[in-house]
Amino acid sequence: MLDAVADRLQWMDRWRACGREPFAHPAYCQLFAGDGDNAVALVLEHADGFALLPLMIRPIPGAQVGTNDAISPYGYGGPFFSGAPAPELVLAELEGWIGRTGLCSAFLRLSLDVELTAGPRTLTTEVADTSDNVVVDLRRTPDEIWAQYEHKVRKNVKKALRAGCTVRREDQLKDIESFLNVYRSTMVRRGATAWYQFDRAFFEKLSHKLAGSYSVFSVLNEQGEAISVELVLESDNYLYSFLGGTLAQAFPISPNDLLKHEVVLHGQRTGRRGFVLGGGYKRGDGIFRYKRSFDPRGVRTYRTARIIGDPARYTELVDEHALRDPRSSAVSDYFPAYRTPLSE
Repeated sequence: MLDAVADRLQWMDRWRACGREPFAHPAYCQLFAGDGDNAVALVLEHADGFALLPLMIRPIPGAQVGTNDAISPYGYGGPFFSGAPAPELVLAELEGWIGRTGLCSAFLRLSLDVELTAGPRTLTTEVADTSDNVVVDLRRTPDEIWAQYEHKVRKNVKKALRAGCTVRREDQLKDIESFLNVYRSTMVRRGATAWYQFDRAFFEKLSHKLAGSYSVFSVLNEQGEAISVELVLESDNYLYSFLGGTLAQAFPISPNDLLKHEVVLHGQRTGRRGFVLGGGYKRGDGIFRYKRSFDPRGVRTYRTARIIGDPARYTELVDEHALRDPRSSAVSDYFPAYRTPLSE
């Protein structure tokens, strides 16, 4: 187990060997760590290489001091591999490690390349199909990529260009105010939860700590104003749509279609395998359909893994949570159940 602070150099060596995936970067894990959380990475050596699995070890609110659980950082948490992938081995070894260390549970957000079929592995470990994501295949020529778009995407890209829009790509988040203006207005319009209301300090840390692992794309109108923005995370093999938005008044000229088209071309030019657009709030919703329009054949299943390390303690915590909020038990699919958001 590597600590994000004490073992940073070793962690970074492993990170580079696994393809520089942003979600496995120690600074990324620290960025999303809450008060009292400990950002760590597990390294599993095997005959053909090793696996790297970032985790946050978290104290459980309301539980006895020293009662912790674990979760992957937000996004696609791995495991990431150097050498031949062995996801089933990682899952089995992780279950044993969680039991030995006394963690109550662990929730893994698996990467899209991890080949694990859905279903139970043991009485306390299960893999679940959680949602559908869209990955634009960049291993094509620009003409092939253009032809793969749905007609409305090609139409909207041309519309934005006719309106005089241009796209700017930067290696750093230099103009945080312009970015925040677009991002915040988008979160308000969508009624996003407080978790997505990232402040200026968050973006300043991200800009500095993750330099080299992201690009910022901005669509500018004829007056040079940013009307659509996106912070795109980057690994050796993939680009990831991360945080961004579009001003409502710019919707008639469809600047976000142009932005995503330019991200696709950047990924194709730099030899990436795919541009991960993600999914929607729910399977098949409008956001998902919009993303799928960039590659109708690029739908991939997003999976999570759930491990209960201490079944007796887990049940106690679930029962205690239900006493505080009886209605929370209706959210049957939330894991761990003792962290189900309280009803308002």
